[in-house]
Amino acid sequence: MEWIEAKLYTTSQGIEAVCGMLAEAGVDNLIIEDKEEMARFFADERNQREFLWDYVDEELLRGEYGEPRVIFYVSGSSEGYEALMSVKSGIERLKSAAGQIAEPLGRLALEIANVDGSGWLEEWKKYYKPFEICDGVIVCPVWEKPESRGKAVFIIEPGSAFGSGLHQTTRLCAEALRKYLAPGMRLMDLGCGTGILSIIGLLLGAGEALAADLDPAAVSAARHNARLNNIPDSAYTVLSGSLLTDPALMAKARAKTYDLLVINIVADVIINFAPFTAAALRQGGTLIASGIIGGRLEDVQKALLAAGFKVMEVTSRDGWFCLVCENGACNCAKEAMLTAIYA
Repeated sequence: MEWIEAKLYTTSQGIEAVCGMLAEAGVDNLIIEDKEEMARFFADERNQREFLWDYVDEELLRGEYGEPRVIFYVSGSSEGYEALMSVKSGIERLKSAAGQIAEPLGRLALEIANVDGSGWLEEWKKYYKPFEICDGVIVCPVWEKPESRGKAVFIIEPGSAFGSGLHQTTRLCAEALRKYLAPGMRLMDLGCGTGILSIIGLLLGAGEALAADLDPAAVSAARHNARLNNIPDSAYTVLSGSLLTDPALMAKARAKTYDLLVINIVADVIINFAPFTAAALRQGGTLIASGIIGGRLEDVQKALLAAGFKVMEVTSRDGWFCLVCENGACNCAKEAMLTAIYA
């Protein structure tokens, strides 16, 4: 069997987050190369007593370990390429969350051996076929021929942004959109990636949508996918940057009040965005939040309850959770929340 070697570069502090993401993508048997960790291990007196060494070759601490990295292998098969795509999506999720979590994650660069940088993506395209992401909505890559069979078809060119529709959190959000979105609603999509959720929302009947992402590549992908799906510019606005650190950008996002807001990132970002989401939604509006692993579900629920939300539904798939909440915050509370963000 042919195997593909992948190297993912991070920091000493970011290794735990990277390994967690790889585990969620179904990748195990990891090799961690970290000079700082090796130096700490060799310097620890307990380890010296246990392993009885007198001298450590300094080449072990130099070598190729200048930048921490995690090495892993996947098979050169459909399952292997699907795992690589899940890793790619996971990397984009970590990049989107990097500004909202305490530990630095580094450049999160992925090197693929045995196939060139674009080759594995071309191989993956062979296995990325049209599929039903939720009841009545087909996701169809642009290189395939769409067959609607009486259902809405979202045509996508994933590019380098998160949001192919294959990740369980994206599916959970799409299912919630299908259930709670009513025709004519005003929709906001935070951490939009390829724009998959906001554009599906428009295809399902939303009157207009605003999407935002930190990654400029994601913003370009969302706009491109909107054009592929014949979404008029008047119905779709995409913003690039941080709504929590840029008052001007926040003002653009809050120029209108929204009926439904979807945020599919990670737990820490959802927690940090809780006051903003309450302020952006009308009272009684619906929040769909996903990207939450089981160990963080309670933390997210507490933050949303503190912001005035009432949890209406919790769904899960393969260890990932999605919360659907009703916004109970009144106008006066919303203004206090916004003031607190920039305090």
